[in-house]
Amino acid sequence: LEMAGVKQAVHLALCEPSIAVREATLDLVGQYILSRPEFVPLYYEPIVRRLADVGISVRKRVVRILRELCLKDPSSKLAVDACRRLMARVCDEDEVQKLVVRVFYELWFMPPAVGDALTHVESGARCVHLVNVVAGATAQWSDWLRQLLLKLLTLPADGKGAKEYTSTLRVSSQLVAQLTEMLLQLHEQGAAEVQGIGSVLQALSLFCAAKPSLLVPHVELLPNYLQYDQYATVVHHVCEMLPKLLPMLDKPRKGLLEKLERLLGALVFRVPEQLLQHVIAALCCTVSQSHNYQLLHETLARLCQMMTRAKDPAQAERLRDQLHRSILCAGLLCRYFDFEAPGVGAAALDADGTLITCSGDFTRGIFDQLHDFLPFSEEADAPAPPAANSTVALYALKAIGHVCVRRHDVLIACRATTSAALRRGAPQQLRLQALASLQELLRQPAAATQGVSKETAHQATEASAAVSGTLQQHQAAVLEAMIDPQHSAVRREALQLIRAMLEQGLVHPMACIPQLMALELDTGGKGSSQLAQEVLRKLYERHHQMVCSPGVAMQGMAAAYDLQAAISEG
Repeated sequence: LEMAGVKQAVHLALCEPSIAVREATLDLVGQYILSRPEFVPLYYEPIVRRLADVGISVRKRVVRILRELCLKDPSSKLAVDACRRLMARVCDEDEVQKLVVRVFYELWFMPPAVGDALTHVESGARCVHLVNVVAGATAQWSDWLRQLLLKLLTLPADGKGAKEYTSTLRVSSQLVAQLTEMLLQLHEQGAAEVQGIGSVLQALSLFCAAKPSLLVPHVELLPNYLQYDQYATVVHHVCEMLPKLLPMLDKPRKGLLEKLERLLGALVFRVPEQLLQHVIAALCCTVSQSHNYQLLHETLARLCQMMTRAKDPAQAERLRDQLHRSILCAGLLCRYFDFEAPGVGAAALDADGTLITCSGDFTRGIFDQLHDFLPFSEEADAPAPPAANSTVALYALKAIGHVCVRRHDVLIACRATTSAALRRGAPQQLRLQALASLQELLRQPAAATQGVSKETAHQATEASAAVSGTLQQHQAAVLEAMIDPQHSAVRREALQLIRAMLEQGLVHPMACIPQLMALELDTGGKGSSQLAQEVLRKLYERHHQMVCSPGVAMQGMAAAYDLQAAISEG
């Protein structure tokens, strides 16, 4: 196996057109390297590359080889890497998916051979392996692992496998307890182990996303890690868990809520911008439990006062950074807290000590104030906003997007603004933000209409209609952005939005297939070729005749030619 000729023959066999030949090669090589571990590094990469093979039987064979590799030596670097590669197959065909889920079940959730509880050593080893897999995982890997845990910790709808599900829950509870113990040990060592603390909290957050009840007994520990405000990862994972855990507490301890309010209230003005959304979501959830509504009203009143002061030309430059944070925080507060709900009105003091009564349609007032920061005209041929106003407009557009997530009735009021931001002459960052805001509307889970009051169901229906109407009105601008010749980032963001609209049936496939075909040629590091091919592949499975229509193919070729010609000229 070490001979150059043998290695070349194996590589050639793995590239054979025949699926059966590739599978037989993997079977033979896999048996040898598993019996002789010293050869694993030589053939590991060629084997894992076959995880993306078009043949289902080939992918299944690779999963079986990696399973044996992981079970033999879970702590090895190759085993950790193999687990990360296997995560990507969670969304594969059912046959491959079941094998992958089974691998992780055997690695982490298999009950002990004797007794009901894992030994301390065994649970510790499993947790170390889990944390090693999670550590350094990208957002996409984390999402795949979240889906994996959700599959393992959800009882099948048909009720089959109830015994295995019960044992998995029991082992999961032990793993969460062990992870909590690891967290306490790392916390005692202080800032030196902050990276390890972040990895353990990330593992706990994945369990929390799949089964929040597992973390409820340990919720009192989480506020301690909000004091690591200079470490974004730690704060991010704690704030991600709190909105799921606090509503599950029957009677949250007053001291816990007060501590969370104090720490989160301070973090709003200190954390980096990318953490603001998680911090404010956690703060609003905490206030909903403590009923200390005055805290949010006072915070919002002071943010509004800052926005008013920053409009003064004499102070605008000095207060620029505070203005950006105030605009974004105001939008996030209106997204995560219902200021118009019955019984939440309060009197607030602004920074000058003036008493302000926050009542009525408070959110609409905030929306109007944010809208004043958008300087561009709604006319199609109007010039782009000056550079000095472009950054403020970007933050205002972000904030308005957050307000629209809760208050769908204001979508009509900002329709012209969104159209102006989407037009080709607008600055790139504004176009990207307008597309991202529209996509954020689609990301919100559809409200369940079963088992709720008629009024709630009616409101959910109205909200869905408002979002659908808004997206369809901007459909032409989004399709145009898909083939924007100047900015690859705009093309990719528009493509992601169209993919989400296709999944929810908000755009007809015929309207976007030519643009998708054109983007197949959008290659390069920042191109959208791979994503466009993935969307087209799904459309081909559902609408074979439509995708293969000669007329559509001609339109796609014409769009591809026009896009490539425009890119070359630019």
